[in-house]
Amino acid sequence: MRVGITTAADAYERFAPAFLACSLQPMSLPCIAIETTGERNAAAARNHAATADLMFVTSARSITHLWPHGGMPDTPVAAVGPATAAAVRNAGGHVLEVGDSGSHALTDILAQRIRGKSVAYPHAAGADPEVVRRLERAGAAVKAVTVYRSRPCPPPPDPVDAVVFASPSAVRGWLLARDLYGIRVAAIGPTTAAELERRGRPPDAVAPEPHLSSLAEALVERNPT
Repeated sequence: MRVGITTAADAYERFAPAFLACSLQPMSLPCIAIETTGERNAAAARNHAATADLMFVTSARSITHLWPHGGMPDTPVAAVGPATAAAVRNAGGHVLEVGDSGSHALTDILAQRIRGKSVAYPHAAGADPEVVRRLERAGAAVKAVTVYRSRPCPPPPDPVDAVVFASPSAVRGWLLARDLYGIRVAAIGPTTAAELERRGRPPDAVAPEPHLSSLAEALVERNPT
């Protein structure tokens, strides 16, 4: 089964092995382009990370953008998903907690430990605002900085049997040039699934955990080859 991978082109190599391991044929059909929000924001985010009690990270891209050559501070990190945790470790950071059920579940896990603490939160433009609200309700002082944005862009026209989305931006990019009829559709989590539902095409499969192997397995389980 040919599966369109809609993440930015520079992330395709990270996605492909999980799909190959499930005997799927991944194809790079990027639907987003990544733009940074400038060095001023990046410097602010690095400073917050160095002085906070905890850093909350929902994507590997935040880490690779802020510390492309390593050198992360030793501030404990709560990371959403194993790929994000791996990026933290590769950059020399210390992973305190890994959430395998999304950002909301991870904030719930941390709630009893962050009252009165400062939490650095580098994130993408358009990130789920509920993350900050949950951290603040738990009593944390949140230092949130937007360090990159995803710009939807139309994918190539290569034919596929299925398509997977890891962000709402990728859904929007796909729909700039293609529709979702006649192919199988999978989403990495509830936020992306909700975007598909708003667009009138609920996903056929949703990954039960926010990582790539779970996404590939969900697609195969729902639509065996």
